[in-house]
Amino acid sequence: MVRPASPWQRTTMLPRVWSIIRPLSSVIGAVLGVVAVVAFLMVVGHFRGWLGQEMAAWVQAFGSIAAIGAAVWIGHAEARRHEASLQAQRTKDLADHAQEIADWRQAFTDALKATESARTLAERPVDGIDGPRLIRLLRNTKGMLDTYLALPPPNPSLSFLLIAARTEVEAPVPALESFQADKSETSAKRLRASLDRSLFEMTEMRDEYEQGVL
Repeated sequence: MVRPASPWQRTTMLPRVWSIIRPLSSVIGAVLGVVAVVAFLMVVGHFRGWLGQEMAAWVQAFGSIAAIGAAVWIGHAEARRHEASLQAQRTKDLADHAQEIADWRQAFTDALKATESARTLAERPVDGIDGPRLIRLLRNTKGMLDTYLALPPPNPSLSFLLIAARTEVEAPVPALESFQADKSETSAKRLRASLDRSLFEMTEMRDEYEQGVL
């Protein structure tokens, strides 16, 4: 025995049914309109005593007019639906582009924060500077930037910004490797100075981007 659909099932099925019928709604409406006109003429002809040939002529005439009107109506309805679809796609494309720009800007911000963290870690006493941790931090940041730069950029300014950021993230690596080799105060100072230069350059680039100079 087939159980009747529950109210919940009927409610969830309605959108599915409508999604199937909706593309044909204009055609269905036009057909029903023609049928209504023909039925009206048949009723009028019956009460007015029209002959068969006269009745057929009237039905044919009004049917032709109704068909032309239905075709025009369907054309306008399809044009409106197409325009609405294009507008929805344009809106989605703009939103996607805005999100892409936000993601690339966030990548630069993350690279700047990682460099700031590296500078904070390098400020410790020589025996407290964790060289391997600093190397991982800078290399992971470079890898993140490489991932973005392998994609088409949302605009040339952001491409330039991330390329420059990658250069500045890589710049302290030789000083860091030198510090790892001798763990001296001199090499620690060179490391800090290199990180300071990278931070300065990245901060300048951020300000120029926000001012529209890039």
